[in-house]
Amino acid sequence: MNYNYLLIKNIKTRSLVLLTLLLGFSILSCEDERETNTKVSLFINELLAKNDNCCPDELGEYDDWFELYNPGDKDINIEGMYVTDSPGNELYKIPSSSSNAMTIPSKGYLVLWCDKESEQGANHLEMKLKTEGEYIFLIDTDSVTIIDSVSFGMQEADISFGRSPDGADNWELFSVPTPGRPNK
Repeated sequence: MNYNYLLIKNIKTRSLVLLTLLLGFSILSCEDERETNTKVSLFINELLAKNDNCCPDELGEYDDWFELYNPGDKDINIEGMYVTDSPGNELYKIPSSSSNAMTIPSKGYLVLWCDKESEQGANHLEMKLKTEGEYIFLIDTDSVTIIDSVSFGMQEADISFGRSPDGADNWELFSVPTPGRPNK
């Protein structure tokens, strides 16, 4: 039996295992650092769960909606993020768009229509808001990290519920909803 051959083979195997472990650790460390450096700052800023004749979508339909606000200095693309109305429910993945339809400009807004008619466009979600109240969660692309959430109670027709001012912790009712614009 050639002991030198077995010794060299054993050393190569150990070295390969050690190199794999070190490389794997380095990759994980880089991913962890990347995640902490790209923290997304978005707010669910306003919602309307009973849109009788207030604010039509681009097809003239009066659907439920909620608005996202980007207070940051950089545009944020929300493709691949998720929304849900309950932590235990299925997550709806925000689809890709051939245009920049799902990019929220710096200090800007994006209205997402909750009409269960995703064939109408990327900003039409396969969910509806409950007039009697519920939750909305915006979840990062990892499908775990909650970016923002809101709980709301019974809603009246054409009266929105939003932050005042934009991005603040204070919520109030608006008799004149402002989808895609600053809350007043």
